Amino acid sequence: INFKAGLIYRPFNWFRIGGAIHTPTYYGFMRDTWNSDITSVFNDSTQWNSTEFSPLGEFRYQMATPFRAIGSLAFVIGQYGLISAEYEYVNYNQARFYESDNTFDGVNNEIEAKYTSPLNIRFGTEWRIQNFRIRGGFGYYGSPYCSGQNGEQNSTVKNLGERYVISGGLGYRGQYFFCDVAYTWSKMTEDYYFYDPSLVNPSHNILYSHLISTTFGVRF
Repeated sequence: INFKAGLIYRPFNWFRIGGAIHTPTYYGFMRDTWNSDITSVFNDSTQWNSTEFSPLGEFRYQMATPFRAIGSLAFVIGQYGLISAEYEYVNYNQARFYESDNTFDGVNNEIEAKYTSPLNIRFGTEWRIQNFRIRGGFGYYGSPYCSGQNGEQNSTVKNLGERYVISGGLGYRGQYFFCDVAYTWSKMTEDYYFYDPSLVNPSHNILYSHLISTTFGVRF
């Protein structure tokens, strides 16, 4: 459950100012279930082979994501194209988990202490060549981690979790038919701990992703 609202103001034909808010998204019926089993096998006999199953575990809880606010600017170049920029504010330390017996008090305190509001910016452009459209975009999502006091980042976490996104696309707009194809590349840094962070050093990972998406539509 959430609420989103936005507004675009055009003081001139070539200039647009936009703003939007996204309330926290509330997930009211989250549920985790788990079980395990163990099998013993003896090479010299089959009569002692056995499998045992644990009871089914279940945990129900609720979750709320952070509030978001977005501001944008766009410059329209006649009938040829546009250039836009967008800033997104989201403070990740506002995320919360809920359960009837306050099980998540410690988790919520950790979220509030270790997360902050990063710099999230996006740039995009689209150009028109007759019925064709050419698009490109770039996004930067800063590290959501901080180091305790006053939400300030230290040198060990300032780049951790940051993500870069580059995209490009081609589209066609006809009177009765339209289609689009887009490619998105992203890169994100991650530190993974196999055991307690106080006992071991992390594995420094760089994660890449590639996404191709298409859209087809018919107008009536």
